[in-house]
Amino acid sequence: MTVLKVFLFVALLVVALVFAYYNMEEVRVSFLWYSVSMPLFLTVIVSFCVGFVLAYLGSELRYFSLKRYRDKVRKALTYLWMGYPKRAEGLLKGLMSSEDMVPLYILSRREQGKDPGLDPTKFKEGVAETYMAEELFRKDFGEAKELLEKALGKNWNNLRARRMLRSIYFIEGDHQKAVDLQREIVKETEPPMRGEEEKVLASMLAEAFGEKALEEVERLPKTLSSLALTISVSEEEKGAKVFQKALDQGIGSELLALLWEKKSLSPRILDTVKERTDSFDPDLLALIYADMGMVERLEGLKDKVSTPIKFFTDRESCREIRGFIKLWACEACGMEYVAYTPVCVWCLSWNRLKIKGGRSYAHRLLQRDSEV
Repeated sequence: MTVLKVFLFVALLVVALVFAYYNMEEVRVSFLWYSVSMPLFLTVIVSFCVGFVLAYLGSELRYFSLKRYRDKVRKALTYLWMGYPKRAEGLLKGLMSSEDMVPLYILSRREQGKDPGLDPTKFKEGVAETYMAEELFRKDFGEAKELLEKALGKNWNNLRARRMLRSIYFIEGDHQKAVDLQREIVKETEPPMRGEEEKVLASMLAEAFGEKALEEVERLPKTLSSLALTISVSEEEKGAKVFQKALDQGIGSELLALLWEKKSLSPRILDTVKERTDSFDPDLLALIYADMGMVERLEGLKDKVSTPIKFFTDRESCREIRGFIKLWACEACGMEYVAYTPVCVWCLSWNRLKIKGGRSYAHRLLQRDSEV
């Protein structure tokens, strides 16, 4: 390698000397009020050196500017993750000319319990509106929706904004808008995440349009909503097989609860439940049996159900307390629900509700009774 470098250096030197030999004649160079005569080869070399130096200085200045920017970002992140949001806010405020710093700035203010405190009209990419909407949607869906629509007016490629907006549309009952937006999201989502977005579309279609959307739903990945739809419109034999598969996949309690809510429990499914009682939450079974007047099956659960549920296992009282018992909880944020919904209204995550289990809500009922 050293020999090669020496050879290249010598070759370049020879080329330079030959070039100088054939370009000894002088040329006159003028700049402003100055004029000088010099050999052509020297003029070329000086021009090259000056151009190189100017380019080097320009790149060094840019590098110095980027280095300062990088150091400030790193310092702000360090402050933020170590629990000093006020210090982080001070640094990030000076970097707000770059819109990609907006989320971190909002996070630093949120850590202090402050509002975002930004004027989104100063930014062009819609990032500011999106993150401000994330702060606001729990308080005011309407204002969050307006911010997201403005964000997408600036930059339609903002998938984060589109995902939030489709969820708000769905929650507000504007199902067609939500579905249309979700179809576009599925097409543009990167492959590793596309399957989850297809599940969102399946749940939307099943919950919003039911049997009318069955053909499209069955081409999409399975969700609780789509499985419940398939069972409710299928023959009893086919529905029981679908339920059996869901049970083998560990989502039997969830599907059973959803079918109960939708009044789609068939005798075959109830027989499967009886055969595999231990696979289901006992409090859920007690409430279902009480609601359906299945006294004999209810008797076999007395030693398994939580204490509060024992007080509500006759048909009338079970129906009275349906609105108080929160069987469901979101895996993502912990929000509890009386009835199933495919989208959590607190964190906007999809298909994350699970049956909590009787023990986790038992003391709530006791507390409510003691307050009464």
